[in-house]
Amino acid sequence: MNKSFNRPVDGALYMFYKGYKVFPVKPGRKDPVLIGWQEWADTATEQLIIDTGTANPTYNWGIRLEENDIVIDLDKKKGKDGEASLQKLEATHGKLPVTFTVLTPTGGKHLYFKGRGSNTAGSVGEGIDTRSFGGFVVTPGSRIDDKVYEIEIEGDAADLPKTYSELIGKKKEVVVLNDTKKVEEGERNAVLTSLAGTLRRRGLNYDSIYLSLQAINEHQLEVPVEDEELKIIAGSIAKYKPEDAIAASDFLELPEIKAFTARSINLAAIPKRDWIMQNRYIGEFISLIIAPGGVGKSTLAMLDAVSIATGKPLSGFDITKQGAVWLYNMEDPRDELERRMAALSISHRLRLDDEIMDN
Repeated sequence: MNKSFNRPVDGALYMFYKGYKVFPVKPGRKDPVLIGWQEWADTATEQLIIDTGTANPTYNWGIRLEENDIVIDLDKKKGKDGEASLQKLEATHGKLPVTFTVLTPTGGKHLYFKGRGSNTAGSVGEGIDTRSFGGFVVTPGSRIDDKVYEIEIEGDAADLPKTYSELIGKKKEVVVLNDTKKVEEGERNAVLTSLAGTLRRRGLNYDSIYLSLQAINEHQLEVPVEDEELKIIAGSIAKYKPEDAIAASDFLELPEIKAFTARSINLAAIPKRDWIMQNRYIGEFISLIIAPGGVGKSTLAMLDAVSIATGKPLSGFDITKQGAVWLYNMEDPRDELERRMAALSISHRLRLDDEIMDN
């Protein structure tokens, strides 16, 4: 039976206890939350991982691979079958040993080994990528499109046979495009980010990467992307150290940018702001209350929460969308929170038993 985890951070802690270095990844994605993810992973402690995962329960997690780590990523998407390709390799180079294995949300697998190799994408075999020193993979417990990375085979990572180490080591991550090949629309971002990673690996700066992407965009993309997207890709990759750029580019997966001009704006079609508390909280936005310590931020946040839950403008702001509220407080003990809630109910003549708590 496959091993799963209730929370992404539980999978991160599982891998941390196995000796791997982990770091936070964007919710539902495979790219790091932080630009300096390498340093974060190097210095992360058990408590820091727990605290980060508790404060950000939807974060996915990644593993920074060390010099003797290598993961064979068997893809199963877009018509590619990495397992079938691996079977062909095993017929020539021998069968791989049973090792720690993670199932990916698309039906593929991550095979963990100890050994030397390089970061490759499809050069070893169709649907086979490899991640080694400087690269990273997503931890079990992480989620993509509500599907979870699960452990299929527990245990330690086996030693990678020498024949495979040599095979992977010979393959370098280089993007080569000839002037007759057109890049299909669905492959645009993958090609552009991979090319940007290769150029950055060779020490090129933002300006040089951007100009190269412009040339590819103009001459070899069946449907060119907007120039703003080229700038975003070049800027994102240029932030990485050259030695980390290839691994970063493979997991960047930037969404396509839909550029617009002032003339294209349809005023009538622009939706109104989704106010929850008028002039104070908007749906799908993050609002902050900032003030020196001890002036009542926590109490004000509790009053706002009660206002939204009851639909009453207790803090002076109209409630446009009443609903349930989750009040998350990591500073005060439970009895203090209960004391404040009771005081609010008395001051505003609210019933704790049903008027507040049922909402």
